[in-house]
Order: sequence, then C-alpha cells, then structure tokens
Amino acid sequence: MIIFGSEARDEYREAIRYYFEIDPDLQVKFRSEIGQQLRLIASNPLLYNERRYGVRRANLDRFGLFISPT
Repeated sequence: MIIFGSEARDEYREAIRYYFEIDPDLQVKFRSEIGQQLRLIASNPLLYNERRYGVRRANLDRFGLFISPT
C-alpha cells in the first residue's frame, strides 16, 4: 500500500494541472507514468537504491521528476 503525505498529494495535483495547461495529452502521459512507478514501488519497494539518509528514489524518466518511496 502506498500512502501520500499531504505535501506530496498537493505537489501531484499541481503537476497534473501544470501539464494539463501545456497539453491535455501530456497530463494523461504524466499520470500514466506516475501510475506505472507507483505500481512498481508497491510491488517491490526495495528495487530502488538507497540514497542519502536511507531515502530511496524512483525517477520519472520523461518528466525529470522523482518519487521517494520511504
């Protein structure tokens, strides 16, 4: 199970609006890529290398963003 903190949830919603304003199709692609990463994180959270302070990082290749599954 994945739980979003309120700050992460707000950032996600803001990003969705941002990409929608650029191009509605881009927003769909963003949501799809986030969904794929979240499914990978949920199925294998240790897949991602540990970085500083024990935080893991899942990069979103297309959007230059990342998710920190902690």
